[in-house]
Amino acid sequence: MKRRKFIAGTAVGAGTLLAGCSNESDSTTTTTETSGTETTATNATTSASGTTETETTTDAETTTGTEQSETTTETTSTTTSVQSVSYKQYVDLQNGLRTAVTDAQVTDSYQQGGEKQTSSDGNKFLVVQFTTKNSGQSAQSLPDDAMSSVQTSDGSYELVSSSRSAWKQYRSSSVEAGASAKQTVAFEVPEEAASSLGVSVELTYSASGERRVVRWSME
Repeated sequence: MKRRKFIAGTAVGAGTLLAGCSNESDSTTTTTETSGTETTATNATTSASGTTETETTTDAETTTGTEQSETTTETTSTTTSVQSVSYKQYVDLQNGLRTAVTDAQVTDSYQQGGEKQTSSDGNKFLVVQFTTKNSGQSAQSLPDDAMSSVQTSDGSYELVSSSRSAWKQYRSSSVEAGASAKQTVAFEVPEEAASSLGVSVELTYSASGERRVVRWSME
């Protein structure tokens, strides 16, 4: 879209029990008489008399109930590819499934789900229409993590709340082979950002182990 057309719409114990055992018994003397000779035999009895025998274990043998955990941190890097295209240009996402931003306008209000939405003071709505065509051999839908946003010189802007459910439905809906589907969503941005240079609409998704960004220039 030429700049004049875009702006024209202006939007994560064990305790050690030490048991002391005490066994105590009295000494016993046995006397035996044989042929007038008295023989005395004394039975030796061992008395523990409350003495406690303690077995000491080393630190290596003792389990205190404290669990030791080993944490392994894995660092992964994700490659990001950015494809910049013109307004209304279709981009192949996968297997013949193509999408494009086919309409856009800046406005103070718009209709979503049968309800009128009005922008806040000093802001505008950038209302964008996505069109997806399927030239593949079977029904397909947009990537599960596909998200849309608007980039301006002031920063990034996400879908307004009233458009999120519509986008989720559009993303998960299948487009039959040879057919197409459209969805209009809105972003609320500062008025000055909406009319400035460098405004673009982005579609971000994952494919083949990388993060992909398609950027439609709205100038």
